Amino acid sequence: MTTDDERPNSTFSESDPVPLEGSAVPMPQDVRELGDADPSRCLVITLYVRPRTDAPSLSEDRAETFADEVLSLEQFEEQFGASDEDIDAVVGFCESVGFDSIEPNAGRCVVHGQGTVEQCSQAFHVTLKRFDCRRGKFFGHHDEVYVPGALEGIIEAVGGLDSFGTLGRIRIEENIKEVELEEPDLPPEALPAAWPEPEDAPSAIVRSEALAWGESQDVPPVASRSTDVDSDTAWRGAEEGDDAPMVCAEASPRYRSEKQSGSDNFGPDYSPPRRSNDEPIPPGYQISFPSKIARLYDFPETLDGSGETIGIISLGGQFHPSDMDTYFRVQGIKPPEIIVEPIGPQYPRVASPPGPPDKTWSDQQIAEYANDLELTLDLQVAGSIAPGAKLVVFRLHPNARQPYLTALTHALHSRNRPSVVSISYGSAEATLASRTMQLANALFARASLMGISICAASGDAGSASRDFDVIRTRPTSPHVNFPASSPYVLACGGTEIETADGKIVSECAWNDLDQCRLATAGGRSRKFERPDYQRDLKLPAMPSQHSDFDGRGLPDVAANASLASGYHTLLGGRWDYSGGTSAAAPLWAALIARINQGLGRRVGFIHPILYRLAGTDAFRDITEGSNGYFKSGIGWDACTGHGVPVGRALFEGVKREMAKRPDRHPKDPPEDTIDIAGQAQQSARLAQQAAHFAQFAISPLSPPRWRWPN
Repeated sequence: MTTDDERPNSTFSESDPVPLEGSAVPMPQDVRELGDADPSRCLVITLYVRPRTDAPSLSEDRAETFADEVLSLEQFEEQFGASDEDIDAVVGFCESVGFDSIEPNAGRCVVHGQGTVEQCSQAFHVTLKRFDCRRGKFFGHHDEVYVPGALEGIIEAVGGLDSFGTLGRIRIEENIKEVELEEPDLPPEALPAAWPEPEDAPSAIVRSEALAWGESQDVPPVASRSTDVDSDTAWRGAEEGDDAPMVCAEASPRYRSEKQSGSDNFGPDYSPPRRSNDEPIPPGYQISFPSKIARLYDFPETLDGSGETIGIISLGGQFHPSDMDTYFRVQGIKPPEIIVEPIGPQYPRVASPPGPPDKTWSDQQIAEYANDLELTLDLQVAGSIAPGAKLVVFRLHPNARQPYLTALTHALHSRNRPSVVSISYGSAEATLASRTMQLANALFARASLMGISICAASGDAGSASRDFDVIRTRPTSPHVNFPASSPYVLACGGTEIETADGKIVSECAWNDLDQCRLATAGGRSRKFERPDYQRDLKLPAMPSQHSDFDGRGLPDVAANASLASGYHTLLGGRWDYSGGTSAAAPLWAALIARINQGLGRRVGFIHPILYRLAGTDAFRDITEGSNGYFKSGIGWDACTGHGVPVGRALFEGVKREMAKRPDRHPKDPPEDTIDIAGQAQQSARLAQQAAHFAQFAISPLSPPRWRWPN
């Protein structure tokens, strides 16, 4: 690190520090202080710098018009990047406090740097401590973060000063603690190439390169990288800024016929044979492949997402390429193209071995397995429904200090240009400072100006939240999750379906609260006001909510999520089944990708269109069931929103609505960009004061349903 004598002269020390309100780490009730953090520990710090302008608020009448004005990446960075003057000022501050490895990026409005705990404590006037609680150990601070008065309003947030927000909330009944994952001090070559395959698993199921049926001439085998090794060293992809991320498998949108596949059983209706190491399907459960669910929802068969890119946010999750190859091919689908874009530092490890976890597994192994299962489910659902789309995994280090803000910033500026992003993580609004969410919401708003649709899981705890230990309320107290509660995010709830003779015979709101305390989440936001597209809805009241606050209702839409009607998953060569609203989010993302393909343009901010189509044949209303506090009913409800999609009718409806919009392309700058900037000043002021996003307690919204053996 830079010594005091080497630091440049600066006026920052002469400037009175000012607090970033709301930047204190929210502490759980049972927190216990363990002492000071190691002063020599090196931290990677990210300072978020204000943009030149900000996206307009949804409360404005022209919100949907703004969404039509699709900006290119260059236009976006020019309009929303930080000024050179602001970047230079923040870099000067980092140099004055002795940070090393300072990396400014004006287009992304960030400045990265590295400093010790001691340097960071002095720079931001915080005392960094070590803590312990039921959810695991972490480091952080009780107090607000301070920045020099000369940089007030310029620095929006500081990330990297705590690890509380990195604790992946794995819940296996009540027995599992969350852990801050330890990084193995091993070079990549020291790790095994792959976990051993189960001894009694047939090669046709486990290893894609050993499939029993032959390859068709018009369906070439996947790239050699996909079959040689499952290790992260072969699949990491490009580092940030590299223009050539590694491709995991060659893309092809074509479905394989039964004749081509060499088996009469392969296809959407295929049922993988259960071996001794596989998870048995309980009696009465109807487990399906995502491609079958797409057929049940009447998705347009002529569309497969070709030409589109689906972004998947992953908190350190890994996957087995052989799993992906096998999973898609047994459905008669050519494996889609998968690209991994690592964000920030990564540590080498292979994907998890076959589960399920038991008492012989360490907390770290269980945490890694849960992250791997989440990513595997997202990829397998999205890839099965939109096999022609490119899947881009935006993978953070599992201990990333500012996970969501970092991931979203990277996704917006990725040269892979995702047209839709799927998010399967979140946390209760009450665990976050309001300005923390305002900063993230501003980023979602900017995404809409690039034509990017954001889909997020509404949550799996019904009308309540698993974060009650931080919220400090009863576990049954109604809460909603962020980022699903953002008015720019399509909140995806869950249902349970029953089928017979290839058709859905009944569908209700997913509610397993009496069995495993899981259900579709929904309710009213206490942080975001009702957006314009919900102005005509009769929204239910939240208990103890002030009558003068008219919060956004969620979810917006729904899809199959129940474990009883769940999805086949393949992880580590082991067939299992899964569900949750984190399956509904990639399902909707894949559907939007198919719609984009059919339209020949990005639908982007799709909410106003979907709400105008509510009550038509584009949706099937779900009128039965509940999620604890709220009940399903006719029309929009806080369990399943407007219901589940009727794919072809929804596409035609969106097509009609989009025909009313001006057909603008990224190469044509909007004529009223200056007006947008002027009208956005009030929203910009909110974002400029946002608290750092590192305190966002990020959590997988579809926890595994494992139980400890008796």
